[in-house]
Amino acid sequence: MTQLTDIARARDASRNHSDKTRWRQLRERLAAWFYRHVSLVLAVVFFLAIGLLLGYLNRLSEDLIETQAEAQAGQLSQTIVSAWSHYSTNAVGRILEGDDAIEIRSDYREAIGAIPPPATFAIELSERLTEDIPSMRVRIFSDYPFANRQQAAKQFDAFEREALDTFVAERESHSWEEEATMALANFSVSRADRLDDVSVFRHIKPLVMQAGCVTCHNTHPDSTKRDWKIGDVRGAIEIVQPLQHVRDLQKGGVRKLSVLAGASAILGLVALSGAIRSLYRTSLELEHRVRVRTADLAIEREKSEQLLLNILPAQIAAKLKRSEGSLAENFDEVSILFVDVVGFTQLSSQLEPRELVGLLDDIFSRFDMLTDRYGLEKIKTIGDAYMVASGIPKPRPDHAWAIAHLALDMQTEIQQFNEERNLAIDVRIGINSGSVVAGVIGRRKFVYGLWGGAVNVASRMESQGAPGAIQVSRPTYVRLVDDFTLEPRGKIDVKGKGEMQTYWLLGRKSPATV
Repeated sequence: MTQLTDIARARDASRNHSDKTRWRQLRERLAAWFYRHVSLVLAVVFFLAIGLLLGYLNRLSEDLIETQAEAQAGQLSQTIVSAWSHYSTNAVGRILEGDDAIEIRSDYREAIGAIPPPATFAIELSERLTEDIPSMRVRIFSDYPFANRQQAAKQFDAFEREALDTFVAERESHSWEEEATMALANFSVSRADRLDDVSVFRHIKPLVMQAGCVTCHNTHPDSTKRDWKIGDVRGAIEIVQPLQHVRDLQKGGVRKLSVLAGASAILGLVALSGAIRSLYRTSLELEHRVRVRTADLAIEREKSEQLLLNILPAQIAAKLKRSEGSLAENFDEVSILFVDVVGFTQLSSQLEPRELVGLLDDIFSRFDMLTDRYGLEKIKTIGDAYMVASGIPKPRPDHAWAIAHLALDMQTEIQQFNEERNLAIDVRIGINSGSVVAGVIGRRKFVYGLWGGAVNVASRMESQGAPGAIQVSRPTYVRLVDDFTLEPRGKIDVKGKGEMQTYWLLGRKSPATV
């Protein structure tokens, strides 16, 4: 037994010795091979390191190119959106509030004194930038282009379609309009792509419906969507920048570095030092190109801002800049109309808030269209009351005639509204004519308002009138009696004025000619 155990131990010891011998021999052979081929090993290691370095430099250059393209596209798209918003608010918005002499229409080139609407302005600005910068393409697109631009709208490719769907999904993930607007303000999608066999960088930013644009888009005759809300995605702006030229330069630089790296493998430290210097020069060259492109973008942005300043109404901007107090002006011949929805308070207790606001919005939107039809000035709405003036800011001799036709059309519009909604809503209308003071007050959130006794009397004509009737004062009656059918109501006690003779406006003697 002992002999067998000794034999087993001897066999195990022999096996372990044999294993150690094989490992030692293997290590010795590997060491010998390494020493015999050290130049080859170092060359492989060197070229591998150089290859990794060149790959990293290539990736870094690609990242720098795309980062710079992203920054340029983001700044340019934001500049266009800012120009659009500034034009809409400070040009078109002020014209709509106070200057009937200037028309806002898509075919503005065909009319003297006309300017483009904000969407047309933005689209033409993008087209102009594309013409001025041949290496860049700027495009605005939407699922809901205005009717007059549908033929000019191009089909979306897959990336553009995906971008719009992404923006809409982001919008739908936010229930609050303000939250959605803020979330989309800095939202964008970008990628490197190939278009027409050319390497490009594409940046797409959403265009968000702002508060000042909702009414126009929901009421404009060319609009193809009528249920816009604040924060909705109305389209997108795309910046396409070619990268082929920069990438060709990059590849040329990388090829040069490859040659230098091969030479450095042969020449050793001297060649390696030369490669490092070449890498440094290439980095400086790339940084220089980045600075040049950034400076070019700053120049183009300055041109865009200067273009925006050139199209602003000079008289409005100059008047507001020069004035240190309120801007006010006397008007001797003005007619003022107040209309109030009868029973609205009672109706508000019967409907959900959203439904109630929707009804009131529908009514006032119809009134807005009538006001625009007669070229009158909507002053404001207070709750369920609506105020209109005729003869300001541009005086007109037929101010009472126009506002009387408006009042009669408001009655007709309410009747049609009731038929469509199966409701029995009525309105009470009052009109007065006389002199007022009108102007802009305040230094922030400017408001155009009217003041004077004629305004107070017009308000009393409405509040002391009757549902479904139009009550006018004596000064208005004198101006309307030849063209309209009126009948005396009698004298009523008007607060602050005493007894006044008033009349009911019943209809027209001849059709209105707008």
